Amino acid sequence: WFAKVSPLTQRPDWPAARPIDVVQGPGETMFVPHGWWHAVLNLDLTVAITHNYVSTSNFPHVWRHSRKSRPKMSAKWLERLGPHRPDLVKLATEINARGETEGSSSSSSSSSSSSSSSSSSSSSSDSSDSEAEGPSP
Repeated sequence: WFAKVSPLTQRPDWPAARPIDVVQGPGETMFVPHGWWHAVLNLDLTVAITHNYVSTSNFPHVWRHSRKSRPKMSAKWLERLGPHRPDLVKLATEINARGETEGSSSSSSSSSSSSSSSSSSSSSSDSSDSEAEGPSP
């Protein structure tokens, strides 16, 4: 990507939306919204911690995605969520009962962030459940 695609993004005929290049320093945190394409190039020895974030507002989308792509993990998640967030268990149960699948709702989706502990690192993050995702149309 860095050798072939990145140079193309600087050409005048590239669409208006261009990449944002960032050098992330030690201790800094980067938030990457769900669905944003991103690539990471470590410039030095790096330890990166990536975290996917689920909030009340994006729970319906994340639940549909998780239930479809990782059913066993989703069942365990729902079980552990029960004592702490019965409202979200109820919502997940309603989504299940309606037979909703990923992509059947326009709700927002999960985001992620990362922090770096090396001398330098570029923008970082992975998408929900570590799948590669493309940009929203």
